[in-house]
Amino acid sequence: MKPVYTEGVHAHRLIKMLELSDICTSCPATINFLGNRYCDELWFNLNRNDYYDFTLICRVCWEFIGLDETNRSRDLRCPCKNFDTSDEVVKLSWLALEKKGYI
Repeated sequence: MKPVYTEGVHAHRLIKMLELSDICTSCPATINFLGNRYCDELWFNLNRNDYYDFTLICRVCWEFIGLDETNRSRDLRCPCKNFDTSDEVVKLSWLALEKKGYI
């Protein structure tokens, strides 16, 4: 059975991903942080019927930075695509990492 994608796993992988040059083409839950991959290749997932489902893994990511399903566009899983710039998501990510004690 695949491991569950938890907040702790997300935080650890998010820190590594934030070191990349363009985080909005990346995903902390995918192999090599490639945003065009399914996140459930590595992790146990629920609710995946198609590529655009808001999955358990996506929910961990969104809730980590203080957002939920009501804050997103229907067909966009990545928080970056719901903000004007990736800088906003990067800032929210670093603040959440600090507030939750991961850095």
